[in-house]
Amino acid sequence: MRINVRKDLETINLLQTKTKDEIFTIRCNKLGLTKREIEICELVREGHIYKDIADTLFISERTVNKHMQNIFKKAESNNKFDLLNKITKNVKTA
Repeated sequence: MRINVRKDLETINLLQTKTKDEIFTIRCNKLGLTKREIEICELVREGHIYKDIADTLFISERTVNKHMQNIFKKAESNNKFDLLNKITKNVKTA
């Protein structure tokens, strides 16, 4: 119970002192995502498809897919919706 209270206080503090983009990056870092994986997550969050992400980052679509597999594993997610829900939950957009 005490651990949950601490997590709740950390979440409240986080939400009160950071922008939604900062919170997104902090949560990605807590998952252990690499800089490239965070870039890919940001593009996924913006609604880009893997082909567009590949073109934007000058990598193959297959590489994007592999990065996404690694991201899903680290986040313990099965799909993009679940992943983004975990990373952006409780973040109010302006």
